[in-house]
Amino acid sequence: MPRKKDFWELADSTILGRTKKNELLQIARSEHQQVEAYRAQVESQAKQFEAENQLLTHLRSQLDKEGEVHRQVLEDLLETFDEQQHNHEQELDRLQSEAKEWEKVAQDYEDVIVTQRSAMKELISLRERIKLFAQMTPLQAGQAFAKWLFGSKADEASEYCSNCNGVIAAPEYRFCPHCGSDRQSFRAAQKA
Repeated sequence: MPRKKDFWELADSTILGRTKKNELLQIARSEHQQVEAYRAQVESQAKQFEAENQLLTHLRSQLDKEGEVHRQVLEDLLETFDEQQHNHEQELDRLQSEAKEWEKVAQDYEDVIVTQRSAMKELISLRERIKLFAQMTPLQAGQAFAKWLFGSKADEASEYCSNCNGVIAAPEYRFCPHCGSDRQSFRAAQKA
């Protein structure tokens, strides 16, 4: 049997052991609760961090999509602008070509008008001459016609027949075209 003193020592040590054990259990429980609280806090922060990451990823993908949409819209606008500019350049070239053609047509009409005016003036002048010739005697009309046809050389080139007083327009004629008399004898008579 154990001794009395040993029993009380044992009892004291057991009580002390239990007390210490309880204290240690309480400390362990408290630390466990703190660890659980920290774990819950860490999990909460991890979930919050994961949510923030997901939000950031979503925002990045939205931004990329919007950037892609904006880029595509800008590319489409630029392509449309280039197409319109090309079409405007083609239309301008066509209009310039058409304007040159119209200028050529206008120039052709001006040339025709000038030619027609010139022809009209010649016809009016010819009509006036014919009226003048109609008012003259046949001899005067022939002389005026020769003068008009040959210019100032008509007076030098033309001679009058001594026999019929007809106009001999060309100096090469040996005989008068009107009466047939010899011009050589006429010239000899004029010199004498």
